[in-house]
Amino acid sequence: MPAQGGRLRRELDVRARFFFILILATAVTCDLLSKWAVFNFVGIGAVRPVIVGVVQFRPVFNPGAVFGILPGVSLLFVAVSVGAAAAIIWILFTKQGRSLLTQSSLALILAGILGNLYDRLNIYPHYPHSESFLGHLRHGVVRDFIDFYGIWPCFNAADAFICVGVGLALLQLIFLSKSGKEPVTVEAARPRAS
Repeated sequence: MPAQGGRLRRELDVRARFFFILILATAVTCDLLSKWAVFNFVGIGAVRPVIVGVVQFRPVFNPGAVFGILPGVSLLFVAVSVGAAAAIIWILFTKQGRSLLTQSSLALILAGILGNLYDRLNIYPHYPHSESFLGHLRHGVVRDFIDFYGIWPCFNAADAFICVGVGLALLQLIFLSKSGKEPVTVEAARPRAS
């Protein structure tokens, strides 16, 4: 019987990793496709209202971090992104990474990191940059386009995924630590045979 329990645990781990990869791949694809579509069909310097008076697409290059903070230190953001991605992968392989909510939040955070890291490592023809690789890393940019008519700085889907992922992680931390309950793991979510 113990051999069967080990097989079941491996099956559940495979399902959990599939769930994580599915969220990650969907979110990264959504981010990159939305940036491509808006920058190609709206165009830099143009504005396209989505909900008049509420939200518009305004493609801009952001040399800073999320919501435009700390411009000009792109190399630092690349290093932090790589470190954060490594930490997320490490958490996934520990017991803390087995909760469904944890896996969902980490997938969204990693998707946002990868989407913005992709931008920082690419050279865009409409943005002035240095010819050297290190020069480009120092001045790398992220493509932002979601604008709430100046009420909030422009952002992109990757920024939203990071915020939602962090929010989910905080909710889990706050509510589960107050209730004293264990998070729902993949094993607990599996339907039981009668």
